[in-house]
Amino acid sequence: MRLLFVSLLGLLVAASASAAFPWAVCYSGNASPKQLRTFHLVVLDSDSHPPLDLLKEHGRDLLGYLSLGEIESHRTYFQAAKAEGLLLRENPAWPGSFSVDFRDPRWRRRVIQDLVPAILASGFNGIFLDTLDDAAALERADPQKYRGMIAAAAELVRSLRQAFPQIRIM
Repeated sequence: MRLLFVSLLGLLVAASASAAFPWAVCYSGNASPKQLRTFHLVVLDSDSHPPLDLLKEHGRDLLGYLSLGEIESHRTYFQAAKAEGLLLRENPAWPGSFSVDFRDPRWRRRVIQDLVPAILASGFNGIFLDTLDDAAALERADPQKYRGMIAAAAELVRSLRQAFPQIRIM
């Protein structure tokens, strides 16, 4: 599927060029539901987004963004994760975003018991997973220190599917 980048209210939105199943990604709360109604599937930031009920009434699939491999410092759970020692290092390409240790059962528990249920409770019908590639990048960078990160990331995704068999996961 070829991706086009469309400016929406001065924001970057990725949209599918396929007329059969148009979809969009918008990480800003400034987009209006009217502008997003033409898309069948819409990925939105799980914390900052336009009202979901107006999109849902048109039968749209709405996926809430969830970074599994990193936590951005503006997320509500950042300080708790930092205090628990779940953060590994800051991403030099994205200041304010810190890698998470996929191997830590506390992170898996937080994702499955807190983060995904909160996204679904806010009105999304599924989740969009980002930064899974952090596991491979970390393990490649230091195979000793980050041994098992790839396997732990795969297990987290399997656990999500098992815990939430009815939702769309992208």
